[in-house]
Amino acid sequence: MQPIPQRAQVGSLDRQAKPCPIAVGRWVSIQRELGLTNRELDIVQCFFGGMQEFEVASSLGISTHTVHTHLGRIYRKLSVRSYPAMLLRVFATYIATDSGPESAEAVRPCRGETPD
Repeated sequence: MQPIPQRAQVGSLDRQAKPCPIAVGRWVSIQRELGLTNRELDIVQCFFGGMQEFEVASSLGISTHTVHTHLGRIYRKLSVRSYPAMLLRVFATYIATDSGPESAEAVRPCRGETPD
C-alpha cells in the first residue's frame, strides 16, 4: 500500500471548519452501510466539513500519524485509493441512502467545532 501523501498546510490552525453538510441520522446510515467505526466516521465527518489532516488531528486530539492510519483503514473499507475517491464514495452512499428531506437543525458541526 502506498503511503498517504501529506496535504499542504495552507490554512492556519484557527481557521474554522464548515459544519458537516449531512444530517446526523444520515451519518448513522452511512456508517452502517460502509462498515466504519465511530472514530473512522469522526474523521470522515471532519474531512467532509472541509478540514485538513492537521486540523482533524488537532480537533480530535490525535496525531497526524493516527489520522493517516485511520485514513488507510477507511480507504481499504471503501475500496478506494485516494482522498477524492473517499469523499465521492461517501457522497454516493449518502445519495443511495436518501430517505427524504432533512431538517436544518439536524446538521451538526464536526467534532471539536462549535455551530455558527
